[in-house]
This record gives sequence, structure tokens and C-alpha cells, in this order.
Amino acid sequence: MKGATCVAVLLLLAVGSAAAGEPGKPAGDLQAVAKRFIELLAAGDFATAVKSFDSTMSGALPADKLREVWKTLNTQAGPFQKQTAVRAGKGSEYQVVFVTCRFEKTVLEAKIVFDESKRIAGLFFVPPPSASEWRPPGYARPEAYSDTEVRVGKAEWQ
Repeated sequence: MKGATCVAVLLLLAVGSAAAGEPGKPAGDLQAVAKRFIELLAAGDFATAVKSFDSTMSGALPADKLREVWKTLNTQAGPFQKQTAVRAGKGSEYQVVFVTCRFEKTVLEAKIVFDESKRIAGLFFVPPPSASEWRPPGYARPEAYSDTEVRVGKAEWQ
């Protein structure tokens, strides 16, 4: 599967205020929560996975819908194989954790957005940064190109 095909397999962003977690929880703990969340999806335990959602996400993506989304993702990207990395990011008032997931056909990042209460307020599956960078097409031959400075005409100010 090409990276762009699955950019928006799941695009849900919600804000809520359900209380859980400790306000001073460090980012490392959020990385562990995010990794555990992906483990629950891979194990098919959607009822437990949605317990970490804020109230808006719970309403928008209950366990049965989360199951459908995961099934669709696995149909398009191939069966989930494993997590390969985790990194933290920061949105405006949100903390973001990216969990790199290897599927049979591609690699995607689960972008998990946490609100100030450390609840999951958003979930996205996106290509990793390196997959979205431009690359020359396979037929390109960079060794056949050269740069040459060219001046056409005479500038008025000279």
C-alpha cells in the first residue's frame, strides 16, 4: 500500500474533559499508555481500549466502531505485525504520542492525542515522516543532470 493511500484511514479528533490520569503525568507514561492502547487493538480488546478515551471520543468511536476501523485498517494495510518505535510530540494544548506500527503491507504511525486529563482525545493513522517526503521517481537518473548558472539579457541596474 502506498503511504498516501492510507493517510486518513482514521481521522478523528475530539476534545473532552473526562477525568482520569494524573495531571502531572510525564510524557514517558503517555508513551506507555499509547503502546498499551495499540496492544489492546492488536489483541482485539476494543472494550478495554475505549476506556482510555475522553467522553467525546467515547461517543464518536465506541468499541464496535473501533473494531470496524481496526478491521478496515488491517484489510488495507495487511495484518498488524508489531510496534517498532514510539516518540512524543506536542500540539497546542495537547500532548501527542506517535507509535510506529508495522503492518504486512506498510508502516503507519498511530498518532494518539491526549488531552490535559491524559485521556485519548484523538486518533489518527498516518504515514511516518520519511514515507511522506518526496523522492524522485524510479526512472530518474540524477547522474545525468548538472547545474549551470545561466544569465539571459543584461540587468537594468548594471
